[in-house]
Amino acid sequence: MPPAIMEGRGIREDASDMMRPAFVIAGERRCGTTFLAGLLRQHPEIFLHPKSDKAWFVDDAVRRPDGVAVPWEDTHRIEDYLGWFERAGATPAHTIGEKSADYLFWTPAHERMARFLPELRIVVLLRDPTRRAWSHYWNEIVKRRERLSFEEALAREEQRLDLSPWHRYNFSYLARGDYASSLERLHRHFPPERVLVVVLEELRRDPGARLASICRFLGIDESWRCECSFEARNVNWAAVPRPWAGSGPLRPIAEAWGAAADWTAKRITRDRYRRREWSVRLRAPFFLPARRMTMPSEVERRVRAHFRPRIARLEEMLGRRLELWPR
Repeated sequence: MPPAIMEGRGIREDASDMMRPAFVIAGERRCGTTFLAGLLRQHPEIFLHPKSDKAWFVDDAVRRPDGVAVPWEDTHRIEDYLGWFERAGATPAHTIGEKSADYLFWTPAHERMARFLPELRIVVLLRDPTRRAWSHYWNEIVKRRERLSFEEALAREEQRLDLSPWHRYNFSYLARGDYASSLERLHRHFPPERVLVVVLEELRRDPGARLASICRFLGIDESWRCECSFEARNVNWAAVPRPWAGSGPLRPIAEAWGAAADWTAKRITRDRYRRREWSVRLRAPFFLPARRMTMPSEVERRVRAHFRPRIARLEEMLGRRLELWPR
C-alpha cells in the first residue's frame, strides 16, 4: 500500500513505506529559490532535501547539447526518487520537500509530479522578469555555456530554443519570464489552491508575513520566526576581462591569472559559494566582477516593454498588482 499523504505533510503508514515529499519549491532560475530554501530549512517542522536543483522530473536530454536521451520513463524509478527522503524519518519534521527551480518552466515535469505525487503542493517564487533575465544570462556565462552578448542572445532566443531541449533549458532568458503561461500549464495538473505564488521582492521587504503565508500553505506552525539573513548565496559570480586585458598580448596572461585564481580559491575553502567569492577577488587585477555591470538602458527599455503585457496578464491571474516590479 503506498504511503499516506496528509494535508501539508508526508508520513509513513508502516516502517516499510517510503517517505514522500509533500511540497516542492519551484519558481524560476535566478528568482531566489536558493534564498527561500535556506530560510525554510531553519523551520523545525520541515525536512528539505539538502541538495538543491536535482530536477528528478526533468528530462535527461537537457544535460546534453545534442539533446539526445532515452525516454524519461526508461531511466527514472520512483523508488530511487523516494530514497532521497529516507533520512527524513529520523527527524522531527512534519513535512518533507525539495527545491528544484526548473520544475515550473519544464512543462513535462508537471504531469510527472502529478502522477507520482498527486497531493503535492508547490511554492512558486517569482522575480522581476527583466532582472531575472539579466541574472540568468550571467549565470550561463559563468557556466561557460553562453558565448553571445546579451543583446544577441535575446535576438536569437527563439531560434536557439528550437535547436534542442538543452538549448531550451539553458538559453530561455525571455521565455522563462512569461510566468503566466508557465502557471497556466502547471494548473492543468495542479489546481491554483495547491500552488502558492510568492514574489521575491515582497519576501525581502516583509519576510515575516511571506514566510507565515508559506507555513500556513504547508500546514505547519506559522508563528515560527527564522534568522532572516539576506546574504546572497547564489549571486552573479561572473568576472569579465578588463578592457586592456581582454585582447592583445596581455590576454594570455589574464587567462593564466584567472586559472591560477580558480586553483587558489579551491584550496582556500571547500564551501562552493565562498570559493566563487574568493575566485572573483583573486581575479581582480585582470577582471571586473560582472555583478557591477548594469544592463544598457536602451536594452532594458526593450526588455521591459516585452514583459509589460506579460506582467499584466500575471497580475490578472493573481488578482493583484505587482507594485515592486518596475515597468
